[in-house]
Amino acid sequence: MEDRRLLAAALILAGGGLTTMVVVAEHPRPFSAAIADIGPEDQGKTVLVCGTVTKHVVRGNHTFFTLNDGRPISVVAFRQRLNLTSTTCARGKVGRYEGELQVVLDRLEGG
Repeated sequence: MEDRRLLAAALILAGGGLTTMVVVAEHPRPFSAAIADIGPEDQGKTVLVCGTVTKHVVRGNHTFFTLNDGRPISVVAFRQRLNLTSTTCARGKVGRYEGELQVVLDRLEGG
């Protein structure tokens, strides 16, 4: 009887560990970066960039804005309506659109 309890406990702990690994793998930790430090080699990486919001445009459920910390970068938020403040931090994946680097927003974080 004791062996069954130990086996059940081991299976529960193993399942919890695997679930944690999957969640962590799907939500990689962003690296904080100055916009000037983001380059083509960072495409696909999750970043956290902070700056002043400029050129804010909403089209349907998509929001486009420029974030500037001395150098600008475009940020796009698909299927999101945002309440932007004058300064903010954007967490998302670095991508490229029409030859320019951009951040595809995952979420806004405190500035």
